[in-house]
Amino acid sequence: MAVRAGQMADDMLPPSTYQMNWGPVAITTFSVALASWIIAYYTIRRRQADRERDIISH
Repeated sequence: MAVRAGQMADDMLPPSTYQMNWGPVAITTFSVALASWIIAYYTIRRRQADRERDIISH
């Protein structure tokens, strides 16, 4: 199944797609994804801590 999808992609995509330098694109995408995940994680942690503090103080 995956092989067939790969062959379909080979047929549809122009050869220039493979000659393009994907390195910087991949690194940028990964960095942005990682950064947003870290921000989301810390935001959730901070909200939980605030909620716990509210529960304890009341």
